[in-house]
Amino acid sequence: MKSYEDRLDAVLNYCRDSALSVENIHRLFSLMCNVIHYRRCWINADTLEQADIAGSSWDDAEDNLASFLHAQKFPTYIRLCVQWLSTHTP
Repeated sequence: MKSYEDRLDAVLNYCRDSALSVENIHRLFSLMCNVIHYRRCWINADTLEQADIAGSSWDDAEDNLASFLHAQKFPTYIRLCVQWLSTHTP
């Protein structure tokens, strides 16, 4: 199993090697950060209502990330790395 650093390197190398624009690289990492943020909100929710709102936002963030990856035609192995990083960042 690849480590966190290996997966991050794979994503960064793909971004560089495929000549993604600065805007698309920013969009990718912004969408990843949204998933991380809402996941943390869900984990740290104090009430059921907070958990429901955070869970819904987390689902939306994951959908937005997946849509971006699909639209930009990221290969499957990079999509898996991005999704793993988005759900395993502490």
